[in-house]
Amino acid sequence: MAKVSKTFSDINITPLTDIFLVLLIIMMVVAPMLDTKALGLKLPELGQTAAAPDDEPQLIQIALTEANTISLDGSPTTLAGLAQALPALAKAKTEGALVSVAPTVPHGTLAAVLDALQQAQVSGVALQPLP
Repeated sequence: MAKVSKTFSDINITPLTDIFLVLLIIMMVVAPMLDTKALGLKLPELGQTAAAPDDEPQLIQIALTEANTISLDGSPTTLAGLAQALPALAKAKTEGALVSVAPTVPHGTLAAVLDALQQAQVSGVALQPLP
């Protein structure tokens, strides 16, 4: 009678461990070389103080409500009206824009507003959810 050999079915983790060790060494070498200045972040300097509460921020405020309406600095408008008004507002209010968005607003509407802000060369756009 022929002898039946049992097959070895355990997982060999030695190659996997070798790969992880090589990746760890690569990350340890590359991490100090990362250039965080290339991100273009504007961090506050140590001597600066926060703005006084009575100072009104120079932000363009846009609200996209659940009823799919757009308001610019508190007054209702359309996408076309927003695109026309933004270049003048971008020159007057240089700190950027705050876009408040309701959760039910279609993505296309938000994309159109962000595109209008980009066309008006507004830098520093922040998104905020509406309650």
